[in-house]
Amino acid sequence: MGLALVALRLASSNASDISESIKVMLNETSQNEPAVQQGLFDCLDEYLDASQQLDDSIAAIIAKAYGDVEKWVHAAVADVRTCENSFPTKPSVLTPRNEEFIKLCDIALSISRIAEEN
Repeated sequence: MGLALVALRLASSNASDISESIKVMLNETSQNEPAVQQGLFDCLDEYLDASQQLDDSIAAIIAKAYGDVEKWVHAAVADVRTCENSFPTKPSVLTPRNEEFIKLCDIALSISRIAEEN
């Protein structure tokens, strides 16, 4: 459980960092076309949701409710995929960050599954 908890906390911290980066990007009006700005607003909401779901996952891993961990982490990943799809052009300005977040969630899920088996 210890390593799974660390992985979930890392993913949660990453989501918070990305949320802060999005806020900075929203304040940089020079690069924000209307479609990009709308995508950033949408992504900010999605990352706030993802962060909450990872906090729920952390509580679930502490309670050894591994099924709930799986559910919440999958929901967080779905939120970030929704974020990516909110941009009209691909790759989006957040594609590298979104991909990194999804990888961190995948790692946390893999470790959680191993913890559940032991």
